[in-house]
Amino acid sequence: MPAFLESLRNADCEPQTRLGLLLIIHTALRTREVRFATWAEIDWKERLWRIDGARMKMGQDHVVPLSDQVIDILKQLQPLSNGSNWIVPGLNGKETSENRYLYLMYRLGKHSKATVHGFRSTFSTLCNESEQWSADAIEKALAHMPKNAIRAAYYRGNRLEERRRLMQWWSDWLSEAEKRGQSPSDLTQLLA
Repeated sequence: MPAFLESLRNADCEPQTRLGLLLIIHTALRTREVRFATWAEIDWKERLWRIDGARMKMGQDHVVPLSDQVIDILKQLQPLSNGSNWIVPGLNGKETSENRYLYLMYRLGKHSKATVHGFRSTFSTLCNESEQWSADAIEKALAHMPKNAIRAAYYRGNRLEERRRLMQWWSDWLSEAEKRGQSPSDLTQLLA
């Protein structure tokens, strides 16, 4: 991640493409959830991104706590949207193309090595390996439903306060990794 984030920072691309990919990485959202994101979904006061269940894979409303870094990314995207309702509009003013971020990954040398969706796995792995967060909070952050049918039927919590801390920890981890700019010799340093 450190080397990738450094290459992304220096990528020769439209700023909204770089920022859109950073938004995906920092929020652990799926590509399509960012592609079709609108400014109306952002609750600046509560620092939340509220996504209607109709736009989510599992059909359930999803709330994403916004870290300081995500607020900064959104503020950088605002003037680039040129008054569009889309947070990251496509170059033609419509929604962003399906492959916009994947092609950026290719340009950064990740063809057949990594996918945009893979950042969700990275998020899950590092958050679980840190042993600082409940599995429920991590799964809720990923908008996953409990696999246990009984638990899914009875557990209605969203673990929002824990997820606020989790998402800030994740963004801080990413910021520190980007500063390093090269693969760390000891992963546990970054997990601390």
